Amino acid sequence: MVIGAVILGCGYWYYNNHVMPAPVDLTTNRVSSGPAPAPSSESSMGASSDDEQPETPSAMNSAPAPVEEPSVGAVEEPVEEPVVEEPAIEEPAAEEPAVEEPAVEEPAVEEPAVEEPVAAAPSGGDYEALYEEAQGLRGRRKIDKLREAIAANPNGVGALADLAYILLNRSNFREAAELAERAVNIDPTSSKGWITLGAARQSLRDRSGAQEAYQACVDQGQGRYVRDCRAML
Repeated sequence: MVIGAVILGCGYWYYNNHVMPAPVDLTTNRVSSGPAPAPSSESSMGASSDDEQPETPSAMNSAPAPVEEPSVGAVEEPVEEPVVEEPAIEEPAAEEPAVEEPAVEEPAVEEPAVEEPVAAAPSGGDYEALYEEAQGLRGRRKIDKLREAIAANPNGVGALADLAYILLNRSNFREAAELAERAVNIDPTSSKGWITLGAARQSLRDRSGAQEAYQACVDQGQGRYVRDCRAML
């Protein structure tokens, strides 16, 4: 086995050094240094014939072709883009709240009161004339004239009783009751005032007040309406 290993090692060495071609250096186009294989008899014969042939240019020791470096283009400088200035946005100024100053109240200056002259009360003659004139009128004109007579004499029983009677027939019961009550308080013998007061209270749903007015008419009243008051009892 040792002999066999020696034989294999020798065969491997011979194959690598004599049979395999020598590596070629591509950069120099020359055969790398190393032990050249021993030429055989056949190769020596061929070598003599090869010496007679001229070497081809490729076999000459030609310098390797220069390697062209890739051309580096001109370095373009970066173009600065124009800066677009954004318009400044003005913020609205904050309005300060208005401070209201307290109002200074000026002292009120009291003006001296001017006393108006008191109108003189109308004389009884004016009342009599107005009341007489109202007897010849009708409707609204009569009402206005009676009011003028009462204004001339607030105690005129005839004008008070007549106006209360007219307002009762116009369904103005409340004012009719007020005027009739004023008339009988001034003159309790006014049967027209009593019967008007009783009817006005009855229309205002004051039955007991109406009965009292009718009874007072019978007891104190004088004139044509006493019989009508008695009929209402």
